[in-house]
Amino acid sequence: MQKQPFYAVLLLQMKLSLDPMCESVYTDGERIVFSDDYLETLSDTELEFVLMHEVLHAALSHHDRKLGDFDADLYDTACDIVVNSNILQSAKMDPKVITIRPGGEAMHKTPNGKEGYEFTAEEVYRMLETEMKKKSNMPGRPQGKEKEEGGDQKDADVGQGADGKEKEGGQGTAQDLRQGVSTRKDGGFDDHSYWNAEDDGSGGGGDSDATNLGHHDPYNEATQEEKRREKEQQWKQRMLAAAQLTQEILKNENGSKSRGTVPRGAERMVKELTEPQTDWRMVLDNFIQEEVNDYSFSPPDRRFQESPFLLPDYNEKDERVKDILFMIDTSGSMSDDMIRQAYSEIAGAFGQFDGKLQGWLGFFDAKATEPEEFTDEDEFRIIKPKGGGGTSFQCIFDYVKEHIDEMEPASIVILTDGYAPFPEEEETLGIPVLWIINNEDANPPWGKVTRIKV
Repeated sequence: MQKQPFYAVLLLQMKLSLDPMCESVYTDGERIVFSDDYLETLSDTELEFVLMHEVLHAALSHHDRKLGDFDADLYDTACDIVVNSNILQSAKMDPKVITIRPGGEAMHKTPNGKEGYEFTAEEVYRMLETEMKKKSNMPGRPQGKEKEEGGDQKDADVGQGADGKEKEGGQGTAQDLRQGVSTRKDGGFDDHSYWNAEDDGSGGGGDSDATNLGHHDPYNEATQEEKRREKEQQWKQRMLAAAQLTQEILKNENGSKSRGTVPRGAERMVKELTEPQTDWRMVLDNFIQEEVNDYSFSPPDRRFQESPFLLPDYNEKDERVKDILFMIDTSGSMSDDMIRQAYSEIAGAFGQFDGKLQGWLGFFDAKATEPEEFTDEDEFRIIKPKGGGGTSFQCIFDYVKEHIDEMEPASIVILTDGYAPFPEEEETLGIPVLWIINNEDANPPWGKVTRIKV
């Protein structure tokens, strides 16, 4: 918490355990699992790095990606480059933070010499793939082999010098890159045993004996995908909360040099989740509830404090947007990006209204979840998405009718792709409805409509 609050907050969400079948350490997105023998070999600094490395893999959902036709080992390397570079950047480029063995830093640069934090794992993978093809076509270089004469590259220690130049055991050929940032037999720490290369629910590649402990759902692809999306969304919200807390700490400490910062990858996500496309002040104009307190006895007018009369003082108008029911579509037709953008729109409205936004946030697919009340942005941020089935708008208004005595929304804002039958306008009970649609195709027959791009 003192050195790297961002990673510390994320680590509070993880379980730690030992596995005698593990070569070194791995994560399944819920646990960080160590070999007890390997754990004994780590210094305090190395252990800190290992924990940050594994929790960031989990936060970025690297353990649970669909690889398609990707080479699992090469993608493993790409993920390591992205993670290590983000750790380095958040540690203010202190190379000691990502040193795992004498003789160099953990791999953190892409083949073009740029830092991995500037890219996604998929982008780095394509760079490595291109580099491999170039190297394999060089004259005199053997093609299609995993080993060079004189040794097994998989057991090589991969690193860079502090000056970023290649050196023995360092970031060298693409064939070296393919072997990954760390070894699985030689004291390396990143044992990804949960790749789902073929998306067959088996746990996929990886060469750890822990592979058959995979977390993938054994029933069907739909259930498995729903769980994957739910976990990914959960980690995104955790990253957002950790990033906001870290930024708040640094702001209060005037950018303390003793603490790490938010990694660049998380900063991009925070920016995505706090910059809405919608001009909420304009589109909610018809729904704004204004509390106009021209005069108030709290505090009284001090100009007349010697007077035998207690007189009110003039106050500025207090504008609030309140009692709004926000409903986000989490049906199967809504992708993670769509749901994130919908969430971002509401989060951004807090900034436009100076935090004076109150109401409820709920989710719906074929059924509506119970909306949770929020009175400020902090309460809003902890509400987690739910759903993933079919789509019904009717369920929203059915819920409102059933609970009209408990909640009386001044307006209803529905963020959706619009791909479902629209109920009759009478179902709204006269409550104004604003549709936020993420495409140009769906056209609600009533209510106010605005559109966002995903």
